[in-house]
Amino acid sequence: MNKFFFSLWKNWALRVSIESVLFGLVLALVMSGYIYAKKGFVELDQNSLNALYDIFLFWFGILWNVGLLIALFRSIKFIFNRCYNGYMLRLLTCKQDDYIEPVGYGDLIKVWRRWFLILIWSVAFEILIGSIVMRFGFGKTELFSWLGSSVLFGFVLVGGYIAFWIFSGWCKRVKVVVC
Repeated sequence: MNKFFFSLWKNWALRVSIESVLFGLVLALVMSGYIYAKKGFVELDQNSLNALYDIFLFWFGILWNVGLLIALFRSIKFIFNRCYNGYMLRLLTCKQDDYIEPVGYGDLIKVWRRWFLILIWSVAFEILIGSIVMRFGFGKTELFSWLGSSVLFGFVLVGGYIAFWIFSGWCKRVKVVVC
């Protein structure tokens, strides 16, 4: 079972990472291009390139996080419709007597909210543990000076692993079955 959860998490984390980064990159490029066009296609000297780079970084930071939320929702369907190391997450119908095949986004709204809530609490727990370690282990006096978007993204990925374990046992509509 450990191999199943690790394989599920590994594929999920890779998918979420790639989708969110691509979403952020593409839309940040579009926003930078739009602003460049709106300013009248000024000559690309060093100052203009630096300004476009700063604009790109600004929008990438915002859109990467928006892309993460979209990727988290899209990824939940992905994990229900695939087999990992001989096991599969299956979604039961409301009467809990039959499996939904194939699982669509409409079937996953309530399940996704529960999983997302578990993910949020696990990330909050990781931040609490990280704050304690940084305070007493490394002597950081500022409470959240170490917490940036990259660290938070890593916490979301680690929290996803924790959430899959808790979710499969806590949610009555989700079962791990042999495939």
